[in-house]
Amino acid sequence: MLAELAQVFIDTLLASGEDGTGKVAILDGELATDCLGTVQVETPTALQLPAGAACPTAGLVRVMRADGTNGRIVFSSTGGVSFDLNGDGTTDEEVAHCNAAAQCPQ
Repeated sequence: MLAELAQVFIDTLLASGEDGTGKVAILDGELATDCLGTVQVETPTALQLPAGAACPTAGLVRVMRADGTNGRIVFSSTGGVSFDLNGDGTTDEEVAHCNAAAQCPQ
């Protein structure tokens, strides 16, 4: 069972729409989370959410932490997710399905 993750949206934009193949979404702003503290997020490449899909099949979310470290979350066409935990452009962790991703880094 997944543990709950508390988060607070602070001056954050969550926008979604349709693109003909399904939904698209962006998340830009500040989040306060249990495990990471306060972070800035931006979605330079919208998350693609095809009809009936359990996970995004494309998209990029950048995460900027208060301590100055950055990260990237990339969604793949198969529903997998790769994590660049230090912003160096290299995948540090990867899961085959978005539901397998840990809610908080270890």
